[in-house]
Amino acid sequence: MIKDTFYNLEESKKQRIIEALYDEFSEYSYDKASITRICERAQIPKGSFYQYFDEKKDAFFVLIDHAAKIKLEYLEKAMDQMDELGFFGTYKEMTVQTIKMLKKYPRMYKVGKNMLGAHEVMKEILQRYGHMSMDIFNRLIDVGYERNELNKNLDRNFLLMYIVNLQNTAGDYMHAYMQGKEIKSPDDYLPFFEQFFEIIENGVSSNE
Repeated sequence: MIKDTFYNLEESKKQRIIEALYDEFSEYSYDKASITRICERAQIPKGSFYQYFDEKKDAFFVLIDHAAKIKLEYLEKAMDQMDELGFFGTYKEMTVQTIKMLKKYPRMYKVGKNMLGAHEVMKEILQRYGHMSMDIFNRLIDVGYERNELNKNLDRNFLLMYIVNLQNTAGDYMHAYMQGKEIKSPDDYLPFFEQFFEIIENGVSSNE
């Protein structure tokens, strides 16, 4: 549990702890991340850590919550263009904005890479933050219907779950495919996303 003592900290100290969390989890996987090192980076006694958090996972979710708020700000830049870009254009712009975010916040990108293999924690992240994706895609579907870009004969709930689950499956494959490969920047993911959008927009049928 994240305790009120953390939320009640003065902003500068709270930010120092968040910066320490970014440093630790961008350098080490979740399993290898150390509470001792986090305290050293944040310049706080180890006893203070347990005044703020019950365990390492609580501190990690402070970091994830901070990153999720930043990501939502970037995604909203794409969503603000929905009326102009429509369903498919906005979906692609969301990826562009995500890559811009990761370039500006490279530690966030490294934290994501270091999460590969932490299946239980990833499952909890999806449980805690999955509603954000559902809300965004619901808004996208509304625009897609209004612009006649999406098949209205499809059950809406099925369409929503199809898109969300396809994205999750694509993410799992992408991370598995990229393991062991040198990823110099988030741009290295672009060729993969181009294939993903081809499937979203045109399916898997041959155009020949």
